[in-house]
Parts: sequence; C-alpha cells; structure tokens
Amino acid sequence: MGSLKRFTETDDEPGSGSGGGGAAIRAFQRSREKTSSQGKSDDLNRGRAEEARSSGRSGVKSPGGSSSTGSRQSSVAVGVNSHGVDGTAEQEEEEEDGEDGGDSEDDVEQYSTGGRSRKSNFGGWVDSNSYGRFGNAGRGSGSSSLRRARARPLNDVIESAGDSWKFLIKGPEGEEICRVLGGGVVMGSLVLVSGSPGAGKSTLLLQLAGLLAEEARGTRSEGSPPAVLYVSGEEREEQLASRAKRLGIAADNLFLFAENNLESILEEIADLEPRGVIVDSIQTMFLPGVNSTLGSVSQVRECTQVLLLEAKNRGIPIFIVGHVTKAGDVAGPRDLKHIVDVVMHVESDGQHSHRILSTSKNRFGSTDEVGMFDMAQRGMVAIPNPSLAFLPSSRIRGSAAVAVVMHGTRPLLLEVQALCVKAIPNVPPTKIANGVDLYRLTILTKVMRHIGLSLAYRDILVNVVGGMQVKEPAADLAIAVAIASSLYECPVPADAAFIGEIGLQGELRGVSQLDRRVNEVAKLGFSRCIVPASQWKGQEAPSGCEVVKCKGLRDVLMAVGIQSTGYGGKRKGKEEIEYDEDEN
Repeated sequence: MGSLKRFTETDDEPGSGSGGGGAAIRAFQRSREKTSSQGKSDDLNRGRAEEARSSGRSGVKSPGGSSSTGSRQSSVAVGVNSHGVDGTAEQEEEEEDGEDGGDSEDDVEQYSTGGRSRKSNFGGWVDSNSYGRFGNAGRGSGSSSLRRARARPLNDVIESAGDSWKFLIKGPEGEEICRVLGGGVVMGSLVLVSGSPGAGKSTLLLQLAGLLAEEARGTRSEGSPPAVLYVSGEEREEQLASRAKRLGIAADNLFLFAENNLESILEEIADLEPRGVIVDSIQTMFLPGVNSTLGSVSQVRECTQVLLLEAKNRGIPIFIVGHVTKAGDVAGPRDLKHIVDVVMHVESDGQHSHRILSTSKNRFGSTDEVGMFDMAQRGMVAIPNPSLAFLPSSRIRGSAAVAVVMHGTRPLLLEVQALCVKAIPNVPPTKIANGVDLYRLTILTKVMRHIGLSLAYRDILVNVVGGMQVKEPAADLAIAVAIASSLYECPVPADAAFIGEIGLQGELRGVSQLDRRVNEVAKLGFSRCIVPASQWKGQEAPSGCEVVKCKGLRDVLMAVGIQSTGYGGKRKGKEEIEYDEDEN
C-alpha cells in the first residue's frame, strides 16, 4: 500500500498478505486443532456461556475462572457452519487490570480484528470471530463467546448521537453526492455504486476519496489527520496515482492499496483506522476460506457481508463498486442489494457527456434525488443548474415544447421535440419514443384523437433533448403540445413552459410541487407558464412570469395560438382539424 503523495515499500508482517492467510484464519485453525485434541463439546461451551451470563458480566470467563474489566483480548469463536460441521470455542488467557466485578456503564466493549482489540461502535451482537469463519461470515455463529450489548431507549440514542452519525462533504461535487445519499455521508454505512463500463464509477469514487481526505483533515486540529483508504483490485497503485494527478487530487492522508485478498484489506483497515474506505470492485475481492472462484456468487456475497460487519463495527462509511450485467443489473447474488444500505447508479447514455447519479435503494433518504455531473478532462464536474445544460442557449420556434419535471426536490426543464408526418401508404403507422415511455405516448395520442385531432395514419416521433428519460406524468402537456404543433405546422411560443398531466378526457390534472416548478420557470427567464386551473388558485405569480390557467388540452392549444378559432375552423397551420372515424 502507498500514500498518494509518496509510495513506500515495507516488508509484510509474518503471515499477512495474500499468501499468509491472515490472523483471523490462523486463529480459526488453531481453534480447530485445539478442539480436536481436547475433545470439547458444544454443550460444555454453552454451559460456560450460561454461567457467564448468570454472573451478570458482559464478558466470558476464561478457563482459569478469571474475568477482565480493562484491556481484554477477545476469544475466538467457532460455531456450526453452513455445512453442519460442529465447532467449539477456544478462550485465550485474558489480562486482568482490575479486581473481579461487574462492568460499569462507562466500560467499552471491544472486539477482535485479526488479533487486534478494537472498540465497538455498533450496538448489538459483537462477534470476536466475525472475520474468522469466512464460509459463514456475517451470519452469526450462535457461539457461546458472542457478547451481547444492552438495548438502549430510542430517546437516549437520539440524544447521544445528535448529528455526529452523518457528515457533509464540501464542494459542488460533494454537495451533489450528499444530495443523493440523503443529506450527507452516514457513518457505518455500506454503499454499493454500480454503472455500465465507462460511466465513470472509478473516477467519481477517486474524487470522493479526495473529498473525504480533505474533510478528514478538518476533523483534527493537532496531529496527523485520519486516513482515507482506496482499495483497488483492478489497477496498480501507480495507475491510480496517475489518474489522481490528472484529476488534481493530492492528499497525504489518502492511501492507495492494490489488493484482492480481503484478509489483508481488513488488516490494513485495522492499522490505518481510516475515516472512509473505497473498494473497487467487490467482484475482484476474495476470501481464502470460501471454496469458490474469484467473482463467484459465494465470494461476492461473503465479501460483502464481511465489509458490512466492518463498516458497522468501526462506524466508518465503506463504498464498494459493483459490476453490471448486459441487462444492467448488478452482477452477483440477488441478495447483494439487500445486504448494503444504499444502491447508487451512475447512468450514462453513451452519447452525451453528462452523468446522472441516482439511487434505487436508500435507507437514509429518498430514492428520488439525483445528482448531475458532466464528464470533463478533470473528472466529474457538478452541474449546479441542470436545466441550463438541457435547454439550448437560443431556442428556435418549432415543434418543441418545454416540460418541467421533478427529480427528487429539484425541478428540471427539458425540451420535448415531436414530428408528426403522414405514414407510408399500405404501411402501418409507427410511434417512436426516445426519452419517454412508449405506452404513455400511445395513451396521449388516443386522447388527442378523442378530443378531435386528426392523428390517423400518422407516424409520430417524440424525442427528449439531451438523452434524458422522462417518467413523470407532468410532461404529458408538453408532449401533446409538441405533437399538435407538428401536426398543424404551427410553432410553439419560445417563451412558454408547460406543466400538467392529461387525463383520458383531455382534462389537465394537478402535479406535485407546482409552486417550485413555476418558480424555476420564472428564474430561467420564461414569460409564460401553462398550469392546470384546478391546482393554481390564488397563488401569487413570480415576478416577470405570467401563469396561464387552463382546464384542458383544448384550452392550452388556444392559449398558445395553435388553435385560434375553435374546432372545425381554419388554423394557423396548413390543415383543419378532422374528426376521426377510422381507428388505427
């Protein structure tokens, strides 16, 4: 492992690294050998555990009958594994720093990680052999040496935790990431980041490591700042350093570690005590105790469960990268998404430079929030106002309407283009939707025909500029107006934006957060905003923007000049509205 600023070469500790097996494996093997020689039974272990519990202590008595209240070396537990092999527990001699007696409220439970005694920041079961039984890691061994923390009242937890369980990352990129995570990085969380190859997962997480390193330097006024560990199973440290240099990242407390053996990674975490850990990627990690190939379902599951325990026990955030399949799902077991706390996705259409960071699961916030980035030479650059990125600098009057959609709490203005042309004779008409749902487009065209617009034997093409995907019904009105504009060759006013869902009778229905959408329209310089009349009642319009209330699609077309004389009369375009009798 090497620091980002200067790589150093050190001799590995005996038994450590990819070939040594690690302290947890050695302890596990010693326990099995001693168990075989002494012939201890599970009943005897459970009896000793019951005696320890009855004595009112949170620790377990040593074979010599002594207990410890000060610095303790945890025992190694071996239970019944997933294959039904029985095991027993070996309890090592504990040093006694005080008199025998019950633990006080100020006593801090500790757990063992690779032979090192660590404080536990995570309430509940604390397994001294959490990482030794890799074939069943994270599932709980049912062993007698498990020590259970006391349950705490909810109000006490809230009062003691305060705001320390979450922290913010400074900078535009950090704000975008925190927005998606639910308002900040949660201590003790395990976050899975997935995305297609080339989407920018590694780039984004290396930038995140640099931001975490900067945040860690501000947490300590004296002494060396907490470290941040970036583990890569796919690249060498020199390759990571080269990319970090290009991204402008330079931090003494950012450490790079090229390793695939999770045992060695856990030992490095125990040595560094980092502020945060990033593992790229989980499919390249392995545990020697799992009899399976690298990247297999068993390896991915067990490695993820061990990292989950490490995050909870140490109270540090751990980010892991996950590969995706051809279908776009995260590669690995189905329960991988259930294990982690947050599932983030880096989305890219492959044709544009912008990237969208979203979540499909978030235990700490909403899954509707998105972060907007632009992939540039210096990495992921946050887009503070995404609407300006998706709207052209100078709009041309034509068959395009501006829709106002919500991504979480952020309003986003998108341009929807439409083309409506006569179909080729003797060829069924087609509908092509790029960025909108095809079934939703089919419903809208049927509603438009229902209110009298002639769409029979027409090819209809709809496109959302910028490659964005629109799933919100609030874009219905903009889509319908763009189609009508192309049908009658009448341009949509460039100063108008459209908000509203269209019902099956052509009526406009209300949408969520209408006030915030209208304010965003006014802020971007639009002078008119078309909204449902049933929802805008008595609100004050923003300065410089006229709010036009309409009851249905017919009223909207009249308001923007696409229909000027009502149905059956001449239009500003080249055609008249026809009442369709033939169905497609």
